Amino acid sequence: MFGGILRTSILLMVVVAFAAPDVHADQIVYDFSAPQFITGLPTPLSNRAPNVGPATFLATFVSDPNSTAFRVQNNPLNDLFSGPNLRLFDFTPPLDTLTITFNTPVFQAALDFGVLGAGTVTLATALGSVTQSSAVVGGMFQGGSLFFSSFTPFTQLQVSSSSIFGIDNLVLNTAPIPEPSSLLLLGTGLLVMLGRLSLRR
Repeated sequence: MFGGILRTSILLMVVVAFAAPDVHADQIVYDFSAPQFITGLPTPLSNRAPNVGPATFLATFVSDPNSTAFRVQNNPLNDLFSGPNLRLFDFTPPLDTLTITFNTPVFQAALDFGVLGAGTVTLATALGSVTQSSAVVGGMFQGGSLFFSSFTPFTQLQVSSSSIFGIDNLVLNTAPIPEPSSLLLLGTGLLVMLGRLSLRR
């Protein structure tokens, strides 16, 4: 009897674990090689795997105060960013803040950044923000990566810097993040139940 309960409990935990949302299942990747990328207009995802097929996710990239300050730049000499040598870059003073609005809520955002000289880059949402100082990467080029995650979805983020900067490999996740505490609570409950059953024997 105990063996049957143990097998059933393990099966239940496996089912719950696999039923939890896959963090990578609904990943949206912008590497700024999407055709006709225009700052200020809704732009489809780049249709890079795992997003193959028609684009259903749209993001609008707007800079303030100059709506044309950010544009896609091709610079093969910059070895900071992986993939194509394209990135969304702002080199029109005064310094701008890039506001990105999504048509679908997201739970995670990550990006690579580069700055002209030393500086910091901040990724901010209505739920919080993260700031990263640049480091020497790729020779003398300054840059780094930013990552923001929330259990509550958001539809807008802003990227700003103390220096002229560019971003690449913007990765967004529309899947809710499974809370580790939920799985831990389930596992603890099953262990308590098994413990009580074994004492009764």
